[in-house]
Amino acid sequence: MYNGLQLGVNRRFVSGFSYGVAYTYAKSMDDGSAQRDVIPNAFDAHNLWGPSSFDNRHTLVLNYIYELPLFRDKSRLTGKVLGGWQITGVTQFQTGTPVTIGSNQDFAGVGGVGNLQDNPGDNRGIQIWNVNGDPKLSRGEQAFGLAARDGNLWFRTTNPDGSPLFTAPAAGTFTSQRNRNLIYGAGFQNWNLGIFKGFQISERHSLQFRCEMFNFINHPNWGGENGGAPDTRPAQATFGQITSKGGQRQLQMSLRYSF
Repeated sequence: MYNGLQLGVNRRFVSGFSYGVAYTYAKSMDDGSAQRDVIPNAFDAHNLWGPSSFDNRHTLVLNYIYELPLFRDKSRLTGKVLGGWQITGVTQFQTGTPVTIGSNQDFAGVGGVGNLQDNPGDNRGIQIWNVNGDPKLSRGEQAFGLAARDGNLWFRTTNPDGSPLFTAPAAGTFTSQRNRNLIYGAGFQNWNLGIFKGFQISERHSLQFRCEMFNFINHPNWGGENGGAPDTRPAQATFGQITSKGGQRQLQMSLRYSF
């Protein structure tokens, strides 16, 4: 079940400038997002209803092209040599996708565990744990984990009284709660910028200089280049934490000769 609001604004290329802005506010729900999912309880799938594994609540994308207003007269030597510079960019902001808390232990005693393909790779074989409280932290409370058990968490793992928020189902049972995709991972920012300059040598020969910068502001994305999930394995020392990041600035330049 998908519901979404999509908004878009575009400005055509006029006076050396154009831009586009697109925003989507959406919610997607299902009881299984991957064709190869093996559900933990093969006898009852009703409690798997929850956010889709690809559920992105907010996505904002901006794009623009700007021709620098310098030496635009291409009939002059100064315009041919110094003019014609363009700046283009695409910037994207996106919230994270959800994951499920559990472990690969066969608490129910059915001889196996499920396989949720969109969970972190080291926690796809899973039986889902019970939750006893609210694990969600506000944005101001979420912190990057510099080391295991340093108190910097992406979501709560204990209640205020110190009791565990997540507990394994009783032996011989599956959880009866709807806990699939309960926690949302980190989103990401992506800032890409390009600078271009063309040199027309003759009617059939030209050069183009390109400088492209990916994540040019060098903004670190928690969990990886495109965001990522916290540790969803209750027995691990880094449970509830995000301890990796990605998205380092990358720069490439090229000179293209066309004939």
